[in-house]
Amino acid sequence: SSAGLRVMRPASRPKAPGRHGCATPPWRRAGAQPVPLADELTVSELDDDAIGSPARGLLLGSPEERRPGTVERRPGTGEPRRPGTGRFYLEELSCFRRVASPSAFCSHRADALFQPDAGLRRSSSEGALQLLPPGRRRSSGRASLEGNSADAALEREYIFEKRASAAKLPLEDSTAAVLDRILPRAPTSPPRDPSEEPPRAALGQSQHSPTGEGKGATPEARRRAAEQQRPRNGTQMKLMTFRQRILDRFSTMQAAFDSFAGSVGSGAKQLTRQDFTSFLDKHVVGLSREDHEQIFDFLDTDNDGTVTVQEFANAIEAAAPVRTIEDLRRKWIALGFSSMRQVLSQMDKARDSTGRMTRKQFGALLARVGVEDEDEQGIVFAAICNPNDASGTVSLTELASALAAVSPSLLLEDIRQRLVRRHGSAMAAFREIDVNANTSISYTEFVASTVRHMRLSTYEAQKAFRLIDFNRNFWISPAEFLGALRISEAALPLELIRCKVRLRLRDICAAFEGRGGASPSGSPAASCSAGAGAPAEGGRDDTLPLFPSDPGPARDPAQLRTSDELHDLLTDVHLTHQETEVLFNMVDIHNEGLLTPLEFVRGLSRFAPSCLLEKLRLRCLQNRNHVADAFAGAAMERGHKILDAREMRALLEGLDLVDGVNVEAMMDLVEPHRSGGMTVGELIAALQAVSPSVDVALAPEERDAMARQRIRWQMAPFHRSATELRRHVRQRLFSEEEEEEAA
Repeated sequence: SSAGLRVMRPASRPKAPGRHGCATPPWRRAGAQPVPLADELTVSELDDDAIGSPARGLLLGSPEERRPGTVERRPGTGEPRRPGTGRFYLEELSCFRRVASPSAFCSHRADALFQPDAGLRRSSSEGALQLLPPGRRRSSGRASLEGNSADAALEREYIFEKRASAAKLPLEDSTAAVLDRILPRAPTSPPRDPSEEPPRAALGQSQHSPTGEGKGATPEARRRAAEQQRPRNGTQMKLMTFRQRILDRFSTMQAAFDSFAGSVGSGAKQLTRQDFTSFLDKHVVGLSREDHEQIFDFLDTDNDGTVTVQEFANAIEAAAPVRTIEDLRRKWIALGFSSMRQVLSQMDKARDSTGRMTRKQFGALLARVGVEDEDEQGIVFAAICNPNDASGTVSLTELASALAAVSPSLLLEDIRQRLVRRHGSAMAAFREIDVNANTSISYTEFVASTVRHMRLSTYEAQKAFRLIDFNRNFWISPAEFLGALRISEAALPLELIRCKVRLRLRDICAAFEGRGGASPSGSPAASCSAGAGAPAEGGRDDTLPLFPSDPGPARDPAQLRTSDELHDLLTDVHLTHQETEVLFNMVDIHNEGLLTPLEFVRGLSRFAPSCLLEKLRLRCLQNRNHVADAFAGAAMERGHKILDAREMRALLEGLDLVDGVNVEAMMDLVEPHRSGGMTVGELIAALQAVSPSVDVALAPEERDAMARQRIRWQMAPFHRSATELRRHVRQRLFSEEEEEEAA
């Protein structure tokens, strides 16, 4: 501000007379003369912000009343008159002064405020051309902006890069911290760097444009929609290429993980950046150093500078293509979701409507939880959609039923995740639920605790108790509690084993029967048939899959087997020794090291309970091409009505599909609603999810590619041995030459 600046009072309507009966105060009319004071603040020393503020007229008065270098005093007392409302002296107003300096966002805010003529104003300000008429500026500025779009983009990028290093005012950090405590922006908002620009929420999308394509969609919404629908590129595409080259190098992903674990060794169990680069140079050729760096940064999820075997496995599985519902489950586990209900809850919060969704709406929800490829979205949609439904829509409950068909009990999986997160371990959660500390949880204790602390519905609490109570004595022991939560864990190493067990459980039962693994009265094959069959004897429904209502016959010591002995009986089922040992340890809840074949099969049925649906799926395919054809008439009549167990049994009896199907156990497994029950569409989605892949005739070039890949898999150990042998010979030759030179 210059010293000769004249401050003008803004035009305003005349003031109403005050208590003295006139508009002007008496001390101002009584001949009060301005008295110059050398030690007082002058108009020229005031900040420009005060001059340009709405209250500048109150602070300074008219030109006749407030001249530069003068201050006004009250008559009689001689006390300096307080300007404006009289709340502060001029000395006190000096506390509000600021250093007149432009912020780091000056040009950026000018772009946002003066669009579309900001570029012309900025370029013409140096030549004093900013006084052009608005029409001339607007018309001549468009061409300038269009021609300098690249420069504007570079300038915006420079501004946002400069934001992190913007100079702060003195003591700005401590002042901002105090203000955040006294005047928080929101009770739940996290603290923010004071030098950063405050975040601005994008405008909401129109209800008629959920993907950002409608008339009411904002540019920000269109950009986000384009990012969601854009195919994966960058690091994710390189990770997919990395995964394919690993499959070209090793026979299976498990072999790659074992080789990676061997490179890690038994010491630190992790690889540094340099060790990871050496591993890629040794096993995966054709990747540049830049690719090595990007892949390492992507795998290092916790940013500790190392990559563990678990991080390596999670990233590789997350990059795997989704072709089935099982692949979808593995992808979400690799992305960090600890339960499928957690994924469904996140999708439920993100959707715009509560009704059914089209292919496009469903794909937008899948993109929010990591499934961004449009082809994968279409595969998941087709896997759960009823082909006979004319609407061509799906719901989240149908997706939940499909996931339940290839998973352990989703209810127990969610309970385990929440208990472990809250208490730290399953045993600590058991002690919390066991109110009377008698080492057993009664039915009343379990239902009351889960309903109160976990917000489960009464129906969900009752069903969870039935699933955990193995021996059906209405008491839960610590072994039963830990065993039920152990087999319900969502972990990548268990998913491939669960898929094998689900597809080969009947072969496992037949293998035990053929090798004489059990007596005829309590054979595993009979257990499989009974578990998938009608209600148990005595009129009591068997509501637990493959578990009779009584503990069964007493254990025959002659039938007890160790893990190695059970593996010998299962050689024809193609279960590896490591997989058999993992299953044995999960089923052996008492840690005795001995199990009968019948106990082993019953434990497997809880580990992969979706084998219950196999009998119903096969009956639906009798004389039909698709499982949905068996419910064509019922789907049209029932619509989307939720059926309980009694109504579902009546429906299956009317369709001649109930023979050999345990309806109550199937409902406990598949029903997605908190109050129980499921629709015909949800049952169809579950049956479609457990359908095995169909063999399709391949084209000649595809058969050649498959043959080359299988040959590469078979020859991989020999190539690896030859490569290691050549490397060893070269190192030995170099060492001998160095010894000769030294000699």
